[in-house]
Amino acid sequence: MSSNAPTAAAPSAVPPPEHARRCCLRCSQQLSNDPNLICAVTPGSTKCSRCINLRKTCRPVPPSFVKRLKRLVASRDCYKRLSCTATSSLAETELARTELYFRQCSFNRDVATFLRNARRQDQAAPSVEVAMLMMVEALDGISHSLEDLVDIMCQQV
Repeated sequence: MSSNAPTAAAPSAVPPPEHARRCCLRCSQQLSNDPNLICAVTPGSTKCSRCINLRKTCRPVPPSFVKRLKRLVASRDCYKRLSCTATSSLAETELARTELYFRQCSFNRDVATFLRNARRQDQAAPSVEVAMLMMVEALDGISHSLEDLVDIMCQQV
């Protein structure tokens, strides 16, 4: 008698394709250092387990870097497959490791530059238009205060 019940799929050693989308910024910068690293958020938490253990903030990868992260994860997975396969040559494995290393360095450098520029923009002086609006609002407030003072002085005389 055959069973029509679905069988449970064996757990995969390779993270699902959406792993790159869910990977946090801190973990994404360590993929080549630890090829087995999987960024996983525990149920009921907003942080991944690595960020919890490090007691650090768990930030998402900036949206403009998600495609590059997916390529980085694919490169990491390729290296893992080649390093675990007995039929792959040492040259293939080293080439995959080198590609992963350079992708990781480029990714980390560009993300650091992006974050540095974002912080600078947050700390930068307001634009001329915003500064003018702020000045007009301040002058308007001063004008109202002076009018109130004049009214008070007129009532006292």
